[in-house]
Amino acid sequence: MPMPKELEDGSDTDDPLILELYRLAIQIYLDRACKTNFSSRAKTQKYVQRAFEVIPKLQACDRQFPIFIIGCEARDDEQRAMILDLIARTKNGVSSRAFIHTPMLIQAMWAQEDLAGGDRVGYGERLASVISCCRIMPTFM
Repeated sequence: MPMPKELEDGSDTDDPLILELYRLAIQIYLDRACKTNFSSRAKTQKYVQRAFEVIPKLQACDRQFPIFIIGCEARDDEQRAMILDLIARTKNGVSSRAFIHTPMLIQAMWAQEDLAGGDRVGYGERLASVISCCRIMPTFM
């Protein structure tokens, strides 16, 4: 029996992982943005850690929202390289959407994080500052 067309390029094989990445990104965003006791910092870090375990397993991810949110959580060179590698793999895909704003916004968030040092500017303020630099609001779709 021939392989279905959707599976020939490997795109559907990543669907469960992309779904998990979305779930993790939403949980991370809500925990960071709401500043409530939805979960502890340790639980949020657990989500971040799991996301960075999923990313190397993906062939590509043409969904920009999870890449942006999880990319903003990258704290060291290894994690940042994983994000940039995933973006590069996605850009090389035939059906990838244009990743125009996402890499630039992620790198701007990294610069904000690096420059902030010990002074933590609020998560929402950093996101607003970086996104407001765009003339057109990114859709992250």
